[in-house]
This record gives sequence, C-alpha cells and structure tokens, in this order.
Amino acid sequence: MNTTTDNSPATANPANLTPASRPQTGGIPASAPSSRNAALHNIVVGGIWFVGGILVTAATYSAVKDSGGTYIVAWGAILFGGLQFLKGLCQLGD
Repeated sequence: MNTTTDNSPATANPANLTPASRPQTGGIPASAPSSRNAALHNIVVGGIWFVGGILVTAATYSAVKDSGGTYIVAWGAILFGGLQFLKGLCQLGD
C-alpha cells in the first residue's frame, strides 16, 4: 500500500496553510466588500450634499429673483459633496 502525501497548496488542507501559501482568490482582496461599502457610502453621502447644496442655492435664488435681495450660494456643500461623490467613484473603480 502506497501512502504518499501531497502537501501542495492545491491539495493541502486550507486550515494548515500559512497565509502566503494559501491559494489566491482571483486577485480580490479580503477587504473588498467593506471597500465597496465605503465607496457606495461616499457616493450616496456626497450626492446628498451636492444635490442639497444645489437645492438650497436654487430655492434662495428663486425666492429673491423678482424682488431683489440676497440669496445663498451653498458652495461648501456643493464642493464637498462633489468631491466626496468623485472619491466614491474612484474607490469603486479600484
């Protein structure tokens, strides 16, 4: 009876392998789901800030355009939201 043991990474028990010798999972890092969630979070939150800034600007302008007066340009919300949205898109692409 031949009792040879093949301990190559393809046939060995994964629990006994060191992290360096474990088979690769197609190049997907172990943190991929949390990275995707962070990207989607940045896209949603950035989009909300961006649209909110546009709405505040449009609403205050519309309120004073006929009678004259001061309106708010919510440039901070628009800029912050746009940058965070773009950051999320870049994270999603990685």
